[in-house]
Amino acid sequence: MQRIVSKKLAEQIVFALLLLIGIGLRFFMLNKSLSGDEFFLIDIIRSINMKQAFRVVLSDVHPPLFFISEYAIMKFLHEKEFYLRLLPCIWGVCTIFVGFIILKLIYQNCEKCLHWLMGFSIIVFSQPLIAFAQEARPYSQLYLLSILLLLLSVIKFYYNRNYYWVALLISIAAVLTHYFGILYVLSWA
Repeated sequence: MQRIVSKKLAEQIVFALLLLIGIGLRFFMLNKSLSGDEFFLIDIIRSINMKQAFRVVLSDVHPPLFFISEYAIMKFLHEKEFYLRLLPCIWGVCTIFVGFIILKLIYQNCEKCLHWLMGFSIIVFSQPLIAFAQEARPYSQLYLLSILLLLLSVIKFYYNRNYYWVALLISIAAVLTHYFGILYVLSWA
């Protein structure tokens, strides 16, 4: 019994350390100088009202969800690099939690924690996911929406529960975030 308790405690400590490292990696260097694509976001934020911001987004052929949500949030925050990248960073941190939930659902009955720990480490240390979380671009939000759809697929497969309406809403949000979101709609069709 003592060995099982200590094994669970060790598993929780490793999870907490990986979680803190993952959050730290996503928040690290958020206030670096902006890149070329991120300057487009400044044009949207400096719009006079939501209608003008929406017009700027559509004139550059981008789906509007990410940019309009950034516009709405930045009306309450200062125009600094850190705050411009805060929303994608939050999406990146949420991705870590959703990935953990997926791995725990899949390996729930597994005696060894090595499988989900390796999968969780891949999510935590994934260079593209870290980079997406540090850019004021829609990729982090798109990845979060895609991993939420994966979570719904895991729930459907392992628990035989269908959440088609939730999947439809997430798919629509993915399409409104990035044009690659259409692939998620097709995958659920």
